[in-house]
Amino acid sequence: MQFSYRAQTAAGAAVTGTLEAPTQAAAQATLQSWSLRVLDMTAVAEATKGSRPLRGQDFLAFNQQLAYLATAGLPIEQGLRLIAQDTRSGRLAASINAVAGDLEAGLSLPAAFERQQQNFPPLYSRLIDAGIQTSNLPGVLLNLGRHMELIQRARAAVWRAASYPLMVIVAMTAVLMFLGLYVLPSFEAIFSDFRTTLPPLTEFVIWMSHWMPAAVVSLLIVLIAFPMLAMLPGLHTLLVEGVGFRLPIVGPALRHNLLARWLDALRLGVDAGLDLPRAMSLASEAIASPALTRQAGVLINELNAGHSLNAASLHYQSGPVIIPATVPASIQLASDKGSLSETLATLGDMYQQQADSRLTLLPLVVTPLLMFVAMIGIGTMIGAVFLPFVKLIQSVSGGEGG
Repeated sequence: MQFSYRAQTAAGAAVTGTLEAPTQAAAQATLQSWSLRVLDMTAVAEATKGSRPLRGQDFLAFNQQLAYLATAGLPIEQGLRLIAQDTRSGRLAASINAVAGDLEAGLSLPAAFERQQQNFPPLYSRLIDAGIQTSNLPGVLLNLGRHMELIQRARAAVWRAASYPLMVIVAMTAVLMFLGLYVLPSFEAIFSDFRTTLPPLTEFVIWMSHWMPAAVVSLLIVLIAFPMLAMLPGLHTLLVEGVGFRLPIVGPALRHNLLARWLDALRLGVDAGLDLPRAMSLASEAIASPALTRQAGVLINELNAGHSLNAASLHYQSGPVIIPATVPASIQLASDKGSLSETLATLGDMYQQQADSRLTLLPLVVTPLLMFVAMIGIGTMIGAVFLPFVKLIQSVSGGEGG
């Protein structure tokens, strides 16, 4: 259960927040163990329990505000209260206030976000912990913000490129079903009187129209269920890394963006004074990509074994390559020359630009492709309607000639 409380510290400072505990007595005992005097405590409905993590513009705005808050040096709990007041989403505001209350109760920032993990993206608390360990929390949060912005731009680009052709295809499908179910079957009786058969294209359209309603219903079910299933952390990762990374145009954009984030996080760790293996490990934790973590692990093992990052000795077991051979070679060369931070920044900018460039190609490919599909469908409908008349005329002409 979750309890909302008001309490006082030993110095008399007011503290508010939420707490999870099996019973109210257990919650009071927990607060007392934190040296707090409980003034008021009430059980609250766990409306957000088990709900999907916050995403979209609300969370993106919050993440940026938290980054700027950390840069400005304002006390985090005070700043979070201010952010909650300006947040449009009541659910997000409640979560932010709960985090602020836990901070006032003495919890660390990662631990406070961990307690609200059901309301934030997976591993968000670990990313914050990585930012604190590198002494550059704003940099890590802005890194995440850039990634989320690219993902949103990719979705917007796909929708802009596909919306008009998809509407044409939907209308074409409806017309095709109408023709196949109500118009073209009437030709069968006419053709039987002339002792001939329908053209193969017309028969194909009639056959296809019979199973098309079931196919449309199945597609609608998939479209409705897919967004909900995609919110599951494990399935979301499987879809992105198992399917998304292998798609043309979109896949390279996602991989390059992920690599740019990893290089940026790696640079933050190096600038914080961490050794290269520890910086790589922390960067992988911040990015939270299983595929990238596995490939970064190969580099870490090489370094821990005392080997140089020789591209010829690096072998990834499976999956698309996220860290190409040029990256470890460049890291090794820059490390030997003492210019690692600058090289990582340059590489990160380069791969981010490549991701953006790939994204601009998306409308140039998707729109013509879908329009081509629509043209084929329209041509099929025209042929299915007019070919019977042509064949019928030919049959009548042949009969008269005989």
